[in-house]
Amino acid sequence: SGQLPEAIRQFEELLRENPRLANAHAALASACLAVGDRSRAIQEFQAELRVNPATVPARLNLATLLAQSHPDEAERLLQEAAERSPD
Repeated sequence: SGQLPEAIRQFEELLRENPRLANAHAALASACLAVGDRSRAIQEFQAELRVNPATVPARLNLATLLAQSHPDEAERLLQEAAERSPD
């Protein structure tokens, strides 16, 4: 677990240099989630969707995080993921 704060720091630095880097926000979100920072994870998955709107994994992860607190938003994200997912 000592590696997670360092990974978070490195992703933050990378995103400061290139905020539109595909998959970097999702990776940061996963690291934040691993250290128990759900609200930051939600923010980073949302940022990933702004940068990379076609990503299905980030959409599914965000829907999972929002399922209890924002079920309508979670349902919309799942519907979008289904529409974007290959058959």
